[in-house]
Amino acid sequence: MCFIPGCYTDTTDQYSLVRRKQRVLVVAAGVLIQVTIWAWAVWMWLLSQSNPVWHQISYLLMVAALLTVAINLNPLNRFDGYYWLVAATGINNLRQRSFDFYVDLLRREEIEETAETQWVLAAYAPLSILYTVWVLSYLASLLGNLVLRVWSF
Repeated sequence: MCFIPGCYTDTTDQYSLVRRKQRVLVVAAGVLIQVTIWAWAVWMWLLSQSNPVWHQISYLLMVAALLTVAINLNPLNRFDGYYWLVAATGINNLRQRSFDFYVDLLRREEIEETAETQWVLAAYAPLSILYTVWVLSYLASLLGNLVLRVWSF
């Protein structure tokens, strides 16, 4: 799987585009390519049932492409989903501004964000923290289970 050529879009370049629709399309390009690879792999998997090697390869490609899309669409990490959310909302540096929003709230300073962006900023930071804690605790539990299995032998 590591040697299969892949497509890449640098979603940080979308900031140079003026229109929001263009920025959304640039970010969506990587996801659309992955969905295309997934669809191709599904057809290959369906048509290769008589050849076990191609059937297995196409299945692995199908699963890898689908997992890539699922991970990339997560807006709580700096992957395609995050940059798509930035492009769709028009809030540049969304993550940093969201945490700064809460710092201003705690310091009781004036919030210089518009009313329409405040709810996005207010929602993003807690969701991002909860997601990060969930992922880290899940990985810690996997590592803990692995260590316990190794030590139990």
